[in-house]
Amino acid sequence: PGAIRTAMRSLPVLVAAIAAGVAAAIAGQPQLAAAAVFVWVAAGVAGVLVPMFRSWRGSMIGVGDGWTIGAGTIWFEVAALTWAWQLAAAPSVSAARDGAMSTYATLLAAGGLQLILGSLTYLLPVVAGGGPAKLRATIELLEPSAGARFLVMNSAMVAATLPSPTATRNAALLLAGFTALLSFGLLIYAVARQHMKKESPASGVAGPVSIPGRAPAPTSPAGVLS
Repeated sequence: PGAIRTAMRSLPVLVAAIAAGVAAAIAGQPQLAAAAVFVWVAAGVAGVLVPMFRSWRGSMIGVGDGWTIGAGTIWFEVAALTWAWQLAAAPSVSAARDGAMSTYATLLAAGGLQLILGSLTYLLPVVAGGGPAKLRATIELLEPSAGARFLVMNSAMVAATLPSPTATRNAALLLAGFTALLSFGLLIYAVARQHMKKESPASGVAGPVSIPGRAPAPTSPAGVLS
């Protein structure tokens, strides 16, 4: 409750912080740019992440509950914090960019990848259509491995960003990339299966609804009255 209102309130602050950061970077003022990025992070945490955390409480990692999108947003915030720290400590904007490029790119990739994956996982089954029965079947296909894929991908990205030997970072990136490709492939398969599978008679809406242990629902006015 109130998540949309909170996000709308934070949006002008986010936009203003981006504009101020760009202007400061063009003017060659890395410390001012860092301050703008810190403001952007604070507004994002208050306006986006806090409502997300509230929605996560008591929920399991699943297909459509925003865990992947939330993780992507967290990675974006961590990337912004890294950028702000580099700006605050660097003598120039170009020096900050050169010093943080590889780590910054990794953080952005983790955020963008999960944001896209989470959005498509929610949207594609809905766009594919076919009614509630087909949508439920697609979710049931994606759900069992959702938690494991989420944990593996994010753990691998964390390992790739920590100080470690190059071989370890490369292996972690490969594992994260493989998990992402596996998730995309499973999603495409599930959506194609949802789109191609014919509607079974039991999932139609024309016939009566039969519940085990109960009589079928009447389908005529006379049956209803009796």
